[in-house]
Amino acid sequence: MTVGAAAEMLGVTTAHVQHLGRLGQVNYVARGLLDGTSVRDYHAVRQGRRARGWSSRTAWAAIDLLSGGSPEWLGQAQLSRLRSRLRTMDAEGLVAASRDRARRCRYAGHESALGRIRAGGRAVEIQSVPGFAGRMSTSPLECYVDDALIEELVSRFRLEPDVRGNVVLHAVRSDADGLGARGVSIDLVRSLMDGEILPALDAATSEDPRERGLALEVLAENLRWFVDHG
Repeated sequence: MTVGAAAEMLGVTTAHVQHLGRLGQVNYVARGLLDGTSVRDYHAVRQGRRARGWSSRTAWAAIDLLSGGSPEWLGQAQLSRLRSRLRTMDAEGLVAASRDRARRCRYAGHESALGRIRAGGRAVEIQSVPGFAGRMSTSPLECYVDDALIEELVSRFRLEPDVRGNVVLHAVRSDADGLGARGVSIDLVRSLMDGEILPALDAATSEDPRERGLALEVLAENLRWFVDHG
C-alpha cells in the first residue's frame, strides 16, 4: 500500500502517515510502501476517530470497571471522571479510547515455539468473543505479556520481527509503584480475559465482520448496563 493510499484510508496527510511509520504504528515493507495489514489494523483500532486515546493505566481501569472490578491504581477524582466518561461512550468510542492499553509487536516464529509460549504460563492468550465460534486455525498466536519479558521471549524462542508473522505479543507495562496485585499486571489481564469486555475489545478490530459486529454488540450491551448500574 502506498503512503498516499494509506493517508486516504486514514483521513490524514501523507506527512502524518510517515510520522506513524517512524513511530512503528504502521509498518513499511519497502521505501514508500506500507504493509496494508498494519494500516488496516491501525484504522480498525482507532474506529475512524482521531481523538487521543487513554493512557494504559486508564484504559485498564476502564476495562476493570466495566468488568465489575475496582481499579485501585487510580485516584478517586480520576475514577469519578472515568465513570462519567464511560456513561456517555458508545462501543466504537471505547475501542478507540482503550487502544493504547498494550504495545503490539509482531514476529515470525517456529510452530514449536507457539506451543511453548502457550504452555509457559507467562502469556495470556487472547480468547474469542463470547458467542463466537472461535479463531481460525490460520490466525496468529496473540497473547498479552509483561512488557519486561518481551526481550527474553524474543531471544528464547528466536522470534524475528515480521509484519506478517505468526506471533503477536501485546506488551503490558506493569505498575512499578508498589501496588502489587492491586495495580496493572499480567495477572489482572489474565483475570479480565475470563470476562466479556477484554475479549470483545480485542475482537472489535477483527477483519472478520461477524466477529467484529458481535464484539461491538457485547461492548454496547455492557456499556448500557454500566449506565444503569455502574
